[in-house]
Amino acid sequence: MEALRTPDERFESLPDFPFAPHYAEVPAGDGDNLRVHYLDEGPADGPVVLLMHGEPSWSFLYRKMIPALVAGGLRCVAPDLVGFGRSDKPVNRADYTYALNELKEDRGDQTTWLQRNGFYYLEFDTNEAVATPGREGAVATERDRAGRGVRG
Repeated sequence: MEALRTPDERFESLPDFPFAPHYAEVPAGDGDNLRVHYLDEGPADGPVVLLMHGEPSWSFLYRKMIPALVAGGLRCVAPDLVGFGRSDKPVNRADYTYALNELKEDRGDQTTWLQRNGFYYLEFDTNEAVATPGREGAVATERDRAGRGVRG
């Protein structure tokens, strides 16, 4: 899949955005991979807060909230969905699909990324997919193991 990648230097002078970039490769569905950016701030062993953006924003949306959450001992993970922020942007309109942003357990490498970031027991609701821009929401199917959740 042909994709555009915004150079990192374009993000260097953003106000109130001192966060280090992190990247994960996710399958594009055609044998290629796309690079997805995410912020990962706070204690590595702290309770995880997953901050998902809608359309047309990106993780920059949370620049004021992250420091307060981290000060409270929480770990904040804020991905930029494919097509937004520092994540790759598909060139061809036909390639641009919400399926690229569905972080489901049957999506291979994305499962690994979710597990690595402490979301192993989090299941995304397919009717209101958390990773579909403009339709945020998540359902923890095993609440006793997943901890607390907030649905937006």
